[in-house]
Amino acid sequence: MLKTTIGPGLLLALLLTPMIAGAGDFDGSKPLLCATIEAYECDAGQS
Repeated sequence: MLKTTIGPGLLLALLLTPMIAGAGDFDGSKPLLCATIEAYECDAGQS
C-alpha cells in the first residue's frame, strides 16, 4: 500500500517542481527587465 501512494506522489512532486521554481519574483517588488536576446535583419530581395 505504501509503494502505491509514494510513486504517484513522487511523480507529481517531480512534475510540479520546475513550474514552482520557474515562477520567479514577478510581484512588482523588483523591476522587470525585458531584453532582446537575438535580432535578425531582413533585406529586400534576399531570402
